[in-house]
Amino acid sequence: MGDDPRPCGGGYHGAAHNPVPEEADRLADEIVVIDHGRVIAAGTPQQLKQRIGGQVLQAQPADRADVAETERILAPFADGDDGTHSDGQFVRVTIRDRSALGQVVRRLDDAGIAVDDLSLRSPSLDEVFLAVTGHLAEEEQSQTGDTTERSRT
Repeated sequence: MGDDPRPCGGGYHGAAHNPVPEEADRLADEIVVIDHGRVIAAGTPQQLKQRIGGQVLQAQPADRADVAETERILAPFADGDDGTHSDGQFVRVTIRDRSALGQVVRRLDDAGIAVDDLSLRSPSLDEVFLAVTGHLAEEEQSQTGDTTERSRT
């Protein structure tokens, strides 16, 4: 998504030097994920989200000191080898079984962890990028100084 997306064959085409996944999710007919100069995934936003499957369970402990314990509680619910992901404020885990939400609530309550936010939702495009590359787009940029290019057509 460039600053000036232009119509191209019934859709839009542009390139982003600063990834804007929310804009891509809303506007793109097709997204191409490029990692280290290689195309590793392509499709509509919905197709890419379905590719990784499941739902994302996200918890935000009221006290940041509880983030590590929240990760420990959510870890057994992770789908496959996905594990948990945390940014120091939110803990996220991809799940396939929606009944996990009730179990997580009970386990957090048993551990005495209050939460400011607990949700079950579809994966974001950032989470798609993480699933297909094994790292966040921001991590790659900060480590290499490179930018990730995404296009929409």
